[in-house]
Amino acid sequence: MVSRAQSPRHGAEKVESAMGRRQVTYLYVTQLLTLLLTFMFFRLYHEARKIVGAEMQVITYQSWLPAILGKQGMDMLGKYQGCVRQLVYL
Repeated sequence: MVSRAQSPRHGAEKVESAMGRRQVTYLYVTQLLTLLLTFMFFRLYHEARKIVGAEMQVITYQSWLPAILGKQGMDMLGKYQGCVRQLVYL
């Protein structure tokens, strides 16, 4: 009788097992990369959104409000100090 370790089929089982592990690893890696790229896209989107919002605030305060409120109204508002709140995106 041939032992399991000496049978030709035993080597094939090891190869099939290794191939299965590689396939599962590949699936995990591709899923993680997809999540990472999605996270990076949303992070970039929100950072760009904050920059555009800040630019709009400056344009509004420096161009529109003086035209609408006049010098006296702008003196009442005081100097523009930007957004005071800190926004945190995880």
